[in-house]
Amino acid sequence: MSEGPVRIPDQVTAPGEPLPATPQEPRITGEITILYERMLKQVRSWGITLLFWAVLSLVMSGTLSAPWGILLLLVGGASFFLREAAMFAVYAVTLVWAALYNVIGGSLLWLAFGGLQVYEAYIVFRDFTRYRQVEADYLAYRARTAPQEPPPPQRAARVFPVAALALGILALLGEIGSWLGLAAAVLGTAAATSLRPWLFELRWNLALLGLSLGLASFLSKHRAKLLAAIGMVLSTLGLVDWVLLMVLVALGQPGA
Repeated sequence: MSEGPVRIPDQVTAPGEPLPATPQEPRITGEITILYERMLKQVRSWGITLLFWAVLSLVMSGTLSAPWGILLLLVGGASFFLREAAMFAVYAVTLVWAALYNVIGGSLLWLAFGGLQVYEAYIVFRDFTRYRQVEADYLAYRARTAPQEPPPPQRAARVFPVAALALGILALLGEIGSWLGLAAAVLGTAAATSLRPWLFELRWNLALLGLSLGLASFLSKHRAKLLAAIGMVLSTLGLVDWVLLMVLVALGQPGA
């Protein structure tokens, strides 16, 4: 899904600053326009690919993971609504999340596959930093040359911080509820919970989504930085039991 390194013109300005009016401006702005359109195509490609794997995961839930499919469905669907550079940060975090599951799988094959996913996440995150600059320059150019025309919609600045905070709150409440249920079962004041494991996995995936949205918003320098930061912290706290579980799984493997 990543099409290799993105080349940025040497004359690119800082985010939010207008492009310089020079004899080379047509060439500069032409290159930025091409790169911006390339970004939109890549976001669309990510959306299609993630939706494909989401449907496959939901249909083949006996073999694949239905909660993972729900996460991919949300991220893939958002790719058609939020066609912005910030989505690449979400893709990168999602790839790292998948890599962690594969690395913990134990076998050499899954370990190698997880390593490839980490490398792909690095490439995608690098694209995020570059496309973020291209997006800023393109919007500045549009604002200066065509102020009467509406700019491309920038919805992530409004959606990401609020969504990160909401998912973070849900993640923390789920975390607290899980520990309270476990304590009640241990103390004998309540029957052991019959919740299926996929409900816990779904909660972890939603917490991961909250973390990725908050991180993407914070790195994109959206105005609601406080909401994004709180969402990241709460989502991270909602993953405490997942971290403990993964540690126990790793310690329980042969040779550990």
